[in-house]
Amino acid sequence: MATWTVGSYLAERLAQIGIERHFVVPGDYNLVLLDKLQKHPKLEEIGCANELNCSFAAEGYARAKGVAAAVVTFSVGAFSAFNGIGGAYAENLPVILISGSPNTNDAGAFHLLHHTLGTHNFEYQREMAEKITCAAVAIRRPEDAPRLIDHAIRSALLARKPAYIEIPTNLSNSPCAPPGPISAVVAPERSDAETLVAAVKAVTDWLNHRQKPLILAGPKLRAGRAEAQLLELANALGCAVAVMPGAKSFFPEDHPQFVGVYWGEASTEGADSIVNWSDGVIGVGVVFTDYSTSGWTALPTSQNLLTVDLDRVAFPGADFGHVQMAELLSLLATKVRPNRSTIVEYARIRPDKLPVPAEKRGLALTRHEIARQIQQLLKPESTLFVETGDAWFNGMQMKLPKDSRFEIEMQWGHIGWSIPSSFGYAIGAPDRHVLVMVGDGSFQMTVQEVSQMVRLRLPIIIFLMNNRGYTIEVEIHDGLYNRIKNWDYAGMVQMFNAEDGHAKGFRVKTEEELAKAIEAGKENTAGPTLIECTIDQDDCTRELITWGHYVALANARPSAVTGSRVDVTTAGAWDLIARSWGMDLVPRVMLDDVALRRRAGAAEPGSLESRSFSKAFMLIALAARSAFALRLNYEHPQLPFEQQEIRRRIMWSIWAMEKTWSGGVLEFKLCHDSTMHIRLPCPEDCLENGTAVEMEFFDPDATVTGLGTPLNALAQTHAQGRWLARYVLAHTSWHQCHCDIYRLLLDGYHKALPQRILKDIEPSLIEHARRRCNKHAQAIIDILCALLDLRIDLPLFDSDLAICAFHSAFILHFVHSTTPDRSEMEDWRAYSRLQSCLEAVKKAFGTSPVTSIHLRDLEALASTPFSRHHEFAKMITAPRSQTDILWTAESRQQLERSNLTRRANFINDSPDVEPDSPRTEHGEARGKQSEERIHLTHASFQQRPSHSSPSPALVSTLEDDATKVTPQPWQWDEMYNLDEDFETLLNPETLDAHSWWGDVDRW
Repeated sequence: MATWTVGSYLAERLAQIGIERHFVVPGDYNLVLLDKLQKHPKLEEIGCANELNCSFAAEGYARAKGVAAAVVTFSVGAFSAFNGIGGAYAENLPVILISGSPNTNDAGAFHLLHHTLGTHNFEYQREMAEKITCAAVAIRRPEDAPRLIDHAIRSALLARKPAYIEIPTNLSNSPCAPPGPISAVVAPERSDAETLVAAVKAVTDWLNHRQKPLILAGPKLRAGRAEAQLLELANALGCAVAVMPGAKSFFPEDHPQFVGVYWGEASTEGADSIVNWSDGVIGVGVVFTDYSTSGWTALPTSQNLLTVDLDRVAFPGADFGHVQMAELLSLLATKVRPNRSTIVEYARIRPDKLPVPAEKRGLALTRHEIARQIQQLLKPESTLFVETGDAWFNGMQMKLPKDSRFEIEMQWGHIGWSIPSSFGYAIGAPDRHVLVMVGDGSFQMTVQEVSQMVRLRLPIIIFLMNNRGYTIEVEIHDGLYNRIKNWDYAGMVQMFNAEDGHAKGFRVKTEEELAKAIEAGKENTAGPTLIECTIDQDDCTRELITWGHYVALANARPSAVTGSRVDVTTAGAWDLIARSWGMDLVPRVMLDDVALRRRAGAAEPGSLESRSFSKAFMLIALAARSAFALRLNYEHPQLPFEQQEIRRRIMWSIWAMEKTWSGGVLEFKLCHDSTMHIRLPCPEDCLENGTAVEMEFFDPDATVTGLGTPLNALAQTHAQGRWLARYVLAHTSWHQCHCDIYRLLLDGYHKALPQRILKDIEPSLIEHARRRCNKHAQAIIDILCALLDLRIDLPLFDSDLAICAFHSAFILHFVHSTTPDRSEMEDWRAYSRLQSCLEAVKKAFGTSPVTSIHLRDLEALASTPFSRHHEFAKMITAPRSQTDILWTAESRQQLERSNLTRRANFINDSPDVEPDSPRTEHGEARGKQSEERIHLTHASFQQRPSHSSPSPALVSTLEDDATKVTPQPWQWDEMYNLDEDFETLLNPETLDAHSWWGDVDRW
């Protein structure tokens, strides 16, 4: 019976999981281990020039075979290999990194050793590996080796991530237990059967409510081993299928439903439009990064996105775990109904593809011509590697034949990756025809591995774009550091050939020379062919320029932490205004604006924070009238860009605040949409950088269907930038306004209307209000959960956010507690939401004394059983001690709002309406109001008895056409408005019939 050692055990496991060739760089700590691996009959050792290339070669092998292994020495080898292992982690490729390490006796003897950091602790390398692998093990005793090796390999196969195994030099030959059946290591993870069925049903229901479904394939599709299952789903659904740049070739491009690559402005023609048009995007394995979204400008709206991850499926309102991607897609394909709307629309908008003409003979070579000739070279057995740089964008435009493959490192983006990775890929897939598009700067990073291509006689064709620099860096941020020393690339091939190589090198400058070099490369089957394409330094694709611009803007976002730059910018703006337009009214406008916006800090709190609502109303009225007097609502093109933009921002700021304070009631509005004759404000970055950009004029009657994409991009910018606090508060406040209205009809709720009023209202309307109130409360909690998921240091939030969080949690608790026949699962989900809300508030506010009361109440609520909600409500709503400032402020706020409404009598005195026109029918009143613009003047604000009925003009259409687009959390493309039946409840006849005006005032 053969004796198994740690080294032979590892060799057997590598062979059993399908690895035939492993990549190595020898070093004195791994030599004994390499001997053991060499003795295995099914393993072949592939030497590499250095550890960086070794790790990237293994990464390429994993692309071809599904798993790979690399062996390096301690520290000086592993540190270099970590770069490629990080890339494998980012790209979801299972690479087993095996490192030799010092003799176990040296650690106990406190020896200082070579190839270490010069300390007595040798654990640092494993600790570093933990950050870039799914499992990192260090074998310290031979009897532990089988368990630890199996754990690392199984973890890598299941997670589709790298794993790390460290073996001391004196243990590779130590005896250990023999390997058991390999099935225990390679057995796949299965979906939970019940969850899978429930998830498929939920996804099917979601799809049935979508008119324009579309499938978007992402780079994780390979890790999920679900390409065939995606094809099944596409055939069953019949909709359009787009791919992200990292997933090109994962769906056959000759398929009639394929619409191209979705990459924002860098998309193939028509793909961006059809994805944005869809109202139901099924994102399978999608990964959204600044690179893959062109600087956060290419993102489906969250409300329309269903994501299928490796073991999870989620969409707004649903989330299912322990569901494997391939199994979900396969089962879903048997349940969906065909819906071809997106592919029909794509056929209508798709531009006609014209044949790409060849360059005229003798002219200088261009990228356009290089791409054209490479396109002609592609065949079903081709695999095209595109290096980080302009090769990405040239490659995206190519039409891939059936069964051809496209390899890209979109997530990690390491320049130089393509040379060693294509080398490893060619080792793993010797029957495929490998082509590489690489830039000269990238080539210089990892050029040594061309020698291994020569050594192993691999017929790889390398197209090297020589433009003497890092073009992709130039387009993101240019500088002299992007220029490099030119090499004789074609001549280098002979150096690698030495006395026995068969590589060929060509330098081409024209279309005809390129064609001849390609023909020579096709005939050379005994080694690689390098074609050095000499092109102009400024010759790059339009897509690279556009993409680089957006990525540069994303990179240049200012820090979210307030500091001197913000203060200087604010002071500079004040100085510009003061110097340019006199000192009488403009400072008053600015001071009003600051007073309205300011929060508690070194200065006295502003009006909103201190709950001085009467003062706030007065200030916004003064600011609006001052702005009109200065004609800030008109353009002044003779002024410099910065001054124009500051004027616009002051006016739009007043317009937005005044619109908020009007509560959607037209009689309250001073700044009507028809009075805004200025352009919309430019992006924040343009103002910061002084880049003049002409935006569109505000047109309230314009269609809103095209606003989804730019507004969604702005939403993502805000979510990632320094505007997060105001962005979140705007969304939560919007939802809270709906909760404040709908909770009036929550029968049994402590802030609902009196029971004697509710009993006269239609039960169907009360039930509808209950659903809507619950929906908006859940939306607030969803926003807070999204904050929790950001995993960043959050900025300082307004205390209103904590108030909104508590009220939404309270509503959720009440609605759930009064829902009959609820299941334990529903209880668990509701409690999970409450806990997430609590954690988000803790993260956002910590120990802030301003929000401590609501935080304490929220903690109590999260631990209160649903059956005891009413006891908790009595406790929480009882008057508290006189020192409870927050409770007192909220009570005053309610009294002031009630007092203002009771005393105001708004009369429609616009010239379009006759003075005492009767309005006896609700429909007639609504018809009049839809045609009128109701203006408020100083004569409209009058006193009236406290118990008189409100003027009919008080209740008008809540929003005009220009204000129906209301931002949802993280997306902007869905229109909301208060429902028709709720407006019916609020019509004057209904109010008068119930005679509850005075009751509400007393209540």
